[in-house]
Amino acid sequence: MKSVSKWFWVIASILAGLLIFTSAFSFLQRFNRMKIEERDLEQFDELKAMLNELCWDFPGTKREKSLSLGEEVIAIYASPDKYTQFEKQEFFRKIEDKEVSNGKFLCIKMEGRRLRCEEIECEFSMPFLGALPYQPSLRDVINKILSGGKTFTYFLSLEKKENGVEITIKG
Repeated sequence: MKSVSKWFWVIASILAGLLIFTSAFSFLQRFNRMKIEERDLEQFDELKAMLNELCWDFPGTKREKSLSLGEEVIAIYASPDKYTQFEKQEFFRKIEDKEVSNGKFLCIKMEGRRLRCEEIECEFSMPFLGALPYQPSLRDVINKILSGGKTFTYFLSLEKKENGVEITIKG
């Protein structure tokens, strides 16, 4: 009877340890995702501020900006109004085709969130930017476990033109 009692406590301790480890791991993943999402929204706001500054600059003025977007960002794009959005697969096609969007609103669509669009002080054009679906490698899986996900980096060139601002991807 004593040996059954010992085994019970050994198994109960192992299960309790697994439960604590799983809870901690889940918490860290959610925390990392929140940090990445917060960083994505900060970069969106920085891009908006940079666009608004360029709207009032002289034609020919250039700026550079890098964006590192988490996989929760479906797309960042220009829109003629704050309601235009697309299906997820259409966003992916537009990003892959490097399609250019035009408008006066800078929009961001994130996984599980409503569309957010901010009015810019002048017309601008930019390619659709965002996270594309991928076939994960072992390195990507490990990175996702440790850091919360894959990031997509874009190096952008912003130039004030006569009729607005033009954003292009460098490289």
